[in-house]
Amino acid sequence: MSGDRPVPTGPDSPGGSGATAAGSSSKDAPASPETPDALAADVARQREELAVTVEELQARLDVKTRMTGAMTTADGSLRPELVGALVAGVVAVAGLLVLRWRRSR
Repeated sequence: MSGDRPVPTGPDSPGGSGATAAGSSSKDAPASPETPDALAADVARQREELAVTVEELQARLDVKTRMTGAMTTADGSLRPELVGALVAGVVAVAGLLVLRWRRSR
């Protein structure tokens, strides 16, 4: 770029002077467990979080179940407003067909 923005310098900027000897910033590195038991517990916790996240994503992507739940009541029957809308739609189409038939005669 031709100098649109100033180049950041300092400990928080990439390549700044805040890097440790290993090359990673001390602010970016999470506190790591030091014992094998703590590592195992951390891995187990992360696996559990990942499993919950995957289950949530699967539930969001299951469109058939979501639509079935939106169209039915707790006892499994169709919601009354959907039945009413369906009946109104059928009556409207039948009325249009009758009007068209009468005009063509």
